[in-house]
Amino acid sequence: MEDIERFEREGPPSNAELERYFVLNSICISAADFEDFDSVLEDFNQRLAVSLKSSSADRKRRLARANPVPTRIEVRTSVFVRNTDVIAEVLERAAGVCEGCRESAPFVRASNRTPYLEVHHRVQLARGGPDTVANAIALCPNCHRLRHFGVWVEC
Repeated sequence: MEDIERFEREGPPSNAELERYFVLNSICISAADFEDFDSVLEDFNQRLAVSLKSSSADRKRRLARANPVPTRIEVRTSVFVRNTDVIAEVLERAAGVCEGCRESAPFVRASNRTPYLEVHHRVQLARGGPDTVANAIALCPNCHRLRHFGVWVEC
């Protein structure tokens, strides 16, 4: 984040500085560079912000020299063992209709042909929220992503 703030203050970085972000041969990324999955996402978002501020010509120049095979790292993560009764109850309550936008599920699951909705916790489990029917709603993928990553904008 510091690099982005510096770029905003001081203007676009030099080509040599950009190489550090985009030419994999000039940097070595290893799992030791990241503490957890959130730090991987933060690094990605920083590099994306720099790329979006670059001109198309600069991006195309870097793309011409870039390795088309992305670097792969392994990160260790934890998951919650969810209560499947909560999921079943919330999906049954929704009856195939998103509890966010009130539209029908956008498609059906390949596995069992049921309406595809995702169960979202109003207070996230990672923030101490309970895995209960009262704390969960069934959302279409767009509404689910909106709740986690977006800000509603009227068109």
